[in-house]
Amino acid sequence: MLTFCQCNANPKRETPLKTQLIVNLFLQLLYRFLKLFLQLTFGIYFRKIVFLNPERLRSAAPLVVVSNHPNTAIDPLMALMRTRVQCFILANYSMFKNPAIGWLLRQLWCIPVKRPQDVTDGQPRDNDDAFHQAEAHLAVRRNLYIAPEGTSWAERHVRDCKTGTARIVFAAEAASDFALGLRVLPIGITYENGLRFGTTVVVEVGEPFSADDWRAAYETDPRLAIQDFTQTIENQLIANTIHCRDLAEDQFLQKLEAVAQAENPLDVAATYGRSKVLLKKIHDWETTDAAGFVLTT
Repeated sequence: MLTFCQCNANPKRETPLKTQLIVNLFLQLLYRFLKLFLQLTFGIYFRKIVFLNPERLRSAAPLVVVSNHPNTAIDPLMALMRTRVQCFILANYSMFKNPAIGWLLRQLWCIPVKRPQDVTDGQPRDNDDAFHQAEAHLAVRRNLYIAPEGTSWAERHVRDCKTGTARIVFAAEAASDFALGLRVLPIGITYENGLRFGTTVVVEVGEPFSADDWRAAYETDPRLAIQDFTQTIENQLIANTIHCRDLAEDQFLQKLEAVAQAENPLDVAATYGRSKVLLKKIHDWETTDAAGFVLTT
């Protein structure tokens, strides 16, 4: 295709614009190839991957995709595997420490973010550059993936979400007078056992919500708006996954799940729905009979 281009008298010299277009086209094709590769790989590794409300993955750009984070590097790949938009990913800084790997990750749409454990005692944890990159990315109506919990733990529990997502979203919107139309797409990921071959995954896609709904609140009191926006993200992740309050509750739920599945086997999606019902009954029981509520494992 490039052989027939007669744009320059000297074919060995290309304009920066033309070079950038070629690079962008290559990266777009690479992104599509990697998504297809992931779908095939995950299809082999996991026995079954079920997406609930998959029509919401067709949401138009610009989007900030957020998910819970129970399985380290797999979570953003699982969340983005079937989205129609191309997303940059905020990834933990430790993955970039090797210069060669760091360069590759940056080419593959990753922005490094430092966690508390990524800096030594007394060293400032400066993420200003990462936040500016993310804001600039959103400013041109591109898409971003963020794991708002900031850390990954292999458990059915959504941890407190950090305020970074809200600060990035509002900074980008405020710079454009809230003209970007940014929306947040919450995705809950529940693994049967993410570290074991041949298990199942349920990906529940939540309802997208608009940053513009917080415009008045942000212009009145940015701090409170950021807190409320962050809490909304956390609530959405909890609503779209199985969220046990602690390990004892999870172990108790596992016993109920085992008994229920032995007595009435269901498919993956129905089993997930039943587990959410069982968990709600546990929470209701705790609320109505707090004195007599004791979990035994």
